Amino acid sequence: MSEQVVRIAIWGSGSGSNAQSIINYFKIRAGVEVALIVSDQPEAYILKRAEQAGIPRIYLNAGQRKDASFLIQLMQDHRISMVILAGYMRMVNPGFLKAFPGPVMNIHPSLLPAYGGKGMYGHFVHEAVLSAGEKVTGITIHFVNEVYDEGEIIYQEKLEIDPSWDAEELGKAVLKIEHRCYPEIIEKIAKKLPDNL
Repeated sequence: MSEQVVRIAIWGSGSGSNAQSIINYFKIRAGVEVALIVSDQPEAYILKRAEQAGIPRIYLNAGQRKDASFLIQLMQDHRISMVILAGYMRMVNPGFLKAFPGPVMNIHPSLLPAYGGKGMYGHFVHEAVLSAGEKVTGITIHFVNEVYDEGEIIYQEKLEIDPSWDAEELGKAVLKIEHRCYPEIIEKIAKKLPDNL
């Protein structure tokens, strides 16, 4: 097991509540450092969270997102070993996925493969789960590949649905699990990385 600090980049498009839970977790845990925050939205609150935490941040414009070489160089410049998607609403550049040597991870608010795929995020997932009359949902943490939500599953946790919940209440219950589980799984994966990443 490596004693070096694993530097991670968090990519997100929105408010960054999962990013905040990861930042908070590794403030008091050795071995992993949140070294960069990336967003495809210039006004995303995740960038403000990065500023407040003193973490380097960057907005990726459309041209940069399409340029795998730029993305690889950006990760190299910040010595990033792992990329963590936390509410990142775009498909990750396939060329980047092929070339980046470390793991790229995502968290999804359902038990994949159920309720995954393009357009299935946030309240859309919770509304679909409730409309289908499901009694159980949960979260999935998975590696990212070239297809939305189809990468290898790392971890899942189930949640029993209260019949009285609406989509917003279900979303809040799922998010609590995300905030608890995601940093722990990131830490486990980071500990398994080879020293040369």
